[in-house]
Amino acid sequence: MTVLLTTVNSEPEAELLSARLGEAGIETIVQGGAFTAQAAQVGRRDVYVAERDLERARALLREASDVSEEELIEAAEESGRDSEELDAE
Repeated sequence: MTVLLTTVNSEPEAELLSARLGEAGIETIVQGGAFTAQAAQVGRRDVYVAERDLERARALLREASDVSEEELIEAAEESGRDSEELDAE
């Protein structure tokens, strides 16, 4: 069974969090946002994990709360957005 871990403000943030959790062996499911191709990268994303991984994921989430702006820009560039779009959020 999957449970909601957190909701983040953008796809790059969700990708970064998913990558960090994945490095720890925690699989994620990301849902939410708009359905059009252009708008798909904008908007809030729900990040889900397996119920058995929830406490460990929460601990990692607390550690990840210090995400730098550079990391978010890098994640945005990897997903096709630029830093100006991040500044608008």
